[in-house]
Amino acid sequence: MASAFFEIDGSTMEGGGQILRNAISLASLCNTPISINKIRHGRTQTGLRNQHRVGLQLAATISSSTLVGAKNGSTSIEYTPGSINLPGEFQADSVTAGAVTLLLQVALPLLLFSNQLPNETAPSTLTLLGGTNATHAPQIDHSQHILLPFMEKHLGLREGSIILDINKRGYFPKVAGGSGIVLWAELEGGGYIGGSAVGRKGVNPEAVGKEAANELIKGLDNGGCVDEWLQDQIILYMALAQGTSEVNCGRGELELHTRTAIWLSEQMTEAKFEIEKDSAGNNVIRCKGIGYTANSAQRTEG
Repeated sequence: MASAFFEIDGSTMEGGGQILRNAISLASLCNTPISINKIRHGRTQTGLRNQHRVGLQLAATISSSTLVGAKNGSTSIEYTPGSINLPGEFQADSVTAGAVTLLLQVALPLLLFSNQLPNETAPSTLTLLGGTNATHAPQIDHSQHILLPFMEKHLGLREGSIILDINKRGYFPKVAGGSGIVLWAELEGGGYIGGSAVGRKGVNPEAVGKEAANELIKGLDNGGCVDEWLQDQIILYMALAQGTSEVNCGRGELELHTRTAIWLSEQMTEAKFEIEKDSAGNNVIRCKGIGYTANSAQRTEG
């Protein structure tokens, strides 16, 4: 007898937390029960860690879903989506200095859609505790000054509909100390390229600034209209969008996170992606989206 859950191998491609975040978001929106196995299989410490567990629990709360197996160290979970009924007030604490932007990644798609009509919906509030400027993740300033403005220009997000306030910063390894820097350039046509670095013990702040500047210059020289952090974050929204979307990712090899997001979106939705080289050698991602709306998936009552 076939499983009632859509099964996902969490060790595929990037094989880390990104598969968890995107899969849970898409499952919640498309009302698809999923099971994820071999979670973070290729990492030194396999299975869920605090920030992954907290992100799953946050999504389950927003979408009134049933989550089984979400404990630290677990390598498999089951997730049965419920109903996203907004507005609401939600809070998540990564406990450590785990990046709050990764919690935002799993929650934001859910908060953008509701079973209610827009004129009936008051704002929702999401309070996230953890690292604002961490390594191996986009810094919160990237979300504030690059991701959200890009979504407003190109993905139909109403200008000013999301207000991101940073009340207090948290840094790795301790939430109370450290530093971070994010630089960005807005391109003609509305592209955004960023460069970032996180301060570290024993590293001169000037060197940290140069590191961010060099990353920005490298991104600009690459010839695309999105940077490495923005690349993979917009794939899910391209899959959900109406019609055909395309984005120039530059001449460099596509990020593994980006290719993983494309693979997962095609597994879980009817979206179709193509990757082509243009005449200048740039990688262009083209997607025929599913035209998702809040009422396009039949939901169960949570």
